[in-house]
Amino acid sequence: AIMSGQDLFPEHIHLDARFEALRTWLDEHRPPSIVVITDRNTEKLCLPLLAPHLPPGTQFLALSSHGEAIKTLPFAHGIWDSLEGMGMDRHGLVIGLGGGTVTDLVAFTADTYMRGVHCWLIPTTVLGMVDASVGGKTGINLNHLKNRIGTFHTPDGISIRLVPNPDIAAALAADKRPGQVCIGFALETDNGRQNARDKRRRKNLDAIVLNGIDSFGAESGAFTLIAADGETD
Repeated sequence: AIMSGQDLFPEHIHLDARFEALRTWLDEHRPPSIVVITDRNTEKLCLPLLAPHLPPGTQFLALSSHGEAIKTLPFAHGIWDSLEGMGMDRHGLVIGLGGGTVTDLVAFTADTYMRGVHCWLIPTTVLGMVDASVGGKTGINLNHLKNRIGTFHTPDGISIRLVPNPDIAAALAADKRPGQVCIGFALETDNGRQNARDKRRRKNLDAIVLNGIDSFGAESGAFTLIAADGETD
């Protein structure tokens, strides 16, 4: 049988073209404080698409760097300090908007601040979609060793927006692990060369996934661009 759309994903992962799942969660839980964390790229490219769907009083925090450089204890400490200054409490919500390094860092700091606050992730790269969606992994690096400090914690939700846009340098990619599937698009680099890992992931596509995505997109219009930050890890 061919599955389509949301049936491909665990219940906390949403093909959320218009952030309907996030808005529903906000209406149901009414967190007293909301903080959106981005890097400078996603602040510019992605936040304008998300911000109209957030309630008044939402606060925003843009990291000063991007990529693996942010997955460090100083950046985690800076987020904890910022959450304290912004009045975050245990019933509040932290939203991570960015590629895999942003979602790793944000999920880690949300899970450790006040022994855990609500967390919603909006990954903007293929690898970010895969990594954020599988296993609830969070983490930061230690002395240049990747993910040496971290936790396993499933976020309250993950919003995924997909974009089949022939006008941008994009490549369909998929990564399948036991019980879970995450599908998305990643921008190629400026010189047109696609990251080798994304190429390997493309080989994992199969007819069931492709047919499911085609069906879902045609029926719901879910394939709209949130943006890609060019991150390849």
